[in-house]
Amino acid sequence: QNFSGVARLRTKGKSGDHITVRYAELVNADGTIDQSNLRSAAATDSYTLKGDPEGEVFEPCFTYHGFRYIEIEGFPGKPTAENVEGIIIHSDCRETGTMDFTLPLLGKVWQNTLWSQRSNFFAIPTDCPQRDERKGWMGDIQIFLDAAAFNMDVDAFLRRYLMEARAQQREDGGYPIVVPTPVTYPDYVTPGWSEAGIILPHGLWLRYGDTGVIEENWEAMERWMNLIGRNNPDHMWREERGLDLGDWLSIDAVEPNDETTPHLLCATAYWAYSAKLMAEMAEATGRHQAASHYRLLHKNIKNSFCNELVSAEGVVGSGSQTSQVLALYMDLVPEELRAAATQVLVTEIKERGTKLSTGFLGTPYLLDALAQEKQWDTVQGLLLQTDFPSWGYMVESGATTIWERWNSDVTEQSMNSYNHYALGAVVGFFYRRLGGIAPASPGFRRIAVRPRWLTEIGKVKASYDSCSGLIATELDGDGEGLSSLKLRVPANCIAEIELPGGFNWHADGTILSEHADIISQRIEGSLIQAEVGSGEYHFKR
Repeated sequence: QNFSGVARLRTKGKSGDHITVRYAELVNADGTIDQSNLRSAAATDSYTLKGDPEGEVFEPCFTYHGFRYIEIEGFPGKPTAENVEGIIIHSDCRETGTMDFTLPLLGKVWQNTLWSQRSNFFAIPTDCPQRDERKGWMGDIQIFLDAAAFNMDVDAFLRRYLMEARAQQREDGGYPIVVPTPVTYPDYVTPGWSEAGIILPHGLWLRYGDTGVIEENWEAMERWMNLIGRNNPDHMWREERGLDLGDWLSIDAVEPNDETTPHLLCATAYWAYSAKLMAEMAEATGRHQAASHYRLLHKNIKNSFCNELVSAEGVVGSGSQTSQVLALYMDLVPEELRAAATQVLVTEIKERGTKLSTGFLGTPYLLDALAQEKQWDTVQGLLLQTDFPSWGYMVESGATTIWERWNSDVTEQSMNSYNHYALGAVVGFFYRRLGGIAPASPGFRRIAVRPRWLTEIGKVKASYDSCSGLIATELDGDGEGLSSLKLRVPANCIAEIELPGGFNWHADGTILSEHADIISQRIEGSLIQAEVGSGEYHFKR
């Protein structure tokens, strides 16, 4: 198991005996450790024995490592399992979510993502725990927030991190891309990274229902939005793009930040998305004039985006998967072109053999963009894929954590981490759309229970200990679709449920329409929609 921590050694030897422990994620063919991807990190601990006849314990106190293997030199005798123990260390964020799949592949993706989160939630949300970096990259955590907040209670952890972000915000409003920022690091902003200053407060408010996080960050968020606005009067983000990483590590990129998706598109899409989130936060805190301003800003950016980047055939930007995904997910495609833009995306995926090509900015929204347009066969195909590139490929290659790159097993090692949570953002989709647990209002006082039964994925169980109480679901079905939904709704909460139409649904043996605990129900297209209060339910057809 790849994890963050240290090795604890129990030994007995002569005074002056010297033990060295070296850490790594990889091993060479001859069994020695391979530290080639650690760059300048020594990843080495040393201990000189005092010669205690009762034995002594060596466990480093002021460091940690990301590792899967250790190599010990100088150990008196031959070390055994009783002598060597791996000590897992991470910030004490309470684990709040569980997922259980009949299909082992997706269960392993969830487990690997959880291990990467444990490994990288270490005082700050780091990108990786093993090499000479371990930085608080803002882009990594903003795309991973949804998954992270299901797996663990991250409210206090990330609100403290946002204090760091505000402390290091530039005078002109620019958010840094790494927090804390090393004194030797360039003073850059970057689209998709700096927006963590807005996406994190919005996500924490939605997850935990506390508008205090908005108040804490409002002034800083407005300064950021004003910086972009005054430098880009035509509502296309052309200026002040800083490091401009784009869809980092996309499949077709030769260099990590190659423009497989136009950087102008990525930046402008994130600007529009930020405006949308600002409008929602302004409304939630009674800032109605600001809410109107940001809704208008989103509209103006959308108009400019469509005029410059969306063709009459629905091709967005370069037509890459990320181009289509960002435009669809962030509401930047005219309604009359959504079907065409979706088809461009689906065709691109299928022409690759049902494989993705997205990098850091496109991957978090890929499945949601498809699900919004009811492209469930494509969603299922991507989730079941085990050839490169895919989440399943990592699992089939023996990964126990999420890789930094889709092809970490074969790429050059100068920038290559085997413990990086970013691409594990898909786990948020697992909870929301496969498990059917999503917030319909801040703090889960209303719960969106809209699970999708995918036949080849099979049974799914999910639970989330929200700030409102424990929410749990269990899904079963067959070739006709969903056949059973078990649901637990906490006290003082309401669940908004969607079930497939065309069937006679029963709730605990009573026909749905006659069930006493149903608050309301209606038929909406091919769906039956119902609202229920707190309690435990079993819906069957």
